Amino acid sequence: MESRKAENWRLFESTSNIDHKITENAADLKCRITARACRLTKGVNRGQPAIRVSYVYGNEMLGNKN
Repeated sequence: MESRKAENWRLFESTSNIDHKITENAADLKCRITARACRLTKGVNRGQPAIRVSYVYGNEMLGNKN
């Protein structure tokens, strides 16, 4: 009985660590996406369509300079 409790506790701790890692990674990814979106829209003129931002970003990813 005691070994089963210990095993259950170990599994619980392991799952908690995984949940924590997923939450950390999701928060980090959200920060990076937000930062990238801010950088992309910084120089865009008002009234310019959003697709232009995607196009510029795509070219930067390909190594092309506009």
